Amino acid sequence: MKIKHFTGILLILLAIMADNSFAQLTNRVAVDRSGSTLRVKSSTDASIIGSPYLVDSWSKGNVKFVNAKPADNVDLKLDLLENVLVLKGADGSENTFTEKISEFTLNIQGKDRLFKSGFLDSKNQLITAYFEVLYNGKTKFLSKEGKMVIESKGYNTSTITKKIESTTEYYISKSNNSVSLVKLNEKAILTYLGIPDLGKYVKDNQLNLKTRDDIIKLLQYHDSL
Repeated sequence: MKIKHFTGILLILLAIMADNSFAQLTNRVAVDRSGSTLRVKSSTDASIIGSPYLVDSWSKGNVKFVNAKPADNVDLKLDLLENVLVLKGADGSENTFTEKISEFTLNIQGKDRLFKSGFLDSKNQLITAYFEVLYNGKTKFLSKEGKMVIESKGYNTSTITKKIESTTEYYISKSNNSVSLVKLNEKAILTYLGIPDLGKYVKDNQLNLKTRDDIIKLLQYHDSL
């Protein structure tokens, strides 16, 4: 009888352990309404000064996947330090998608900003980053914002400070999703586009190719030729 009693207690304990394991799993893995699998995002090191996000607050947006239904009108953040898109859970948790994302939008200060993946470098290698599409014509003008952790040590101290700093790079894509890094100046952009008459257009229209708006005007004219 004692053996049967002990066996019964053991089975109950095993069942409780199994329930707890399942609960932990469901807290870690979920499925959103688009059918995409989610995972709870790992937290950023608390000792690092600064925010890893493009914008700290949640932004409404739409997400398109390579092999899943889109997720529309959801709360999102873009973590530039880890290069992941973050989805707000029903309980306020931060989740990341396991499905491959092709593009998404973030509504920031009333403006929808478009981000895409799948761009290639000069060696035809996939760049694992999201690019913001500033101009989406035959020629594309893109920016790639990033964040990195910079470590520094104060004078006469062994204490190391970790601080997040922002970076911004600009790219132009003429075809096949292949992108080239460009500097925001007239010489670099005109050299890349390679059409002599564009210089006259820049001069006649008094374009300043150190500004994004005037680069877009130039690309719109370039695509009309």
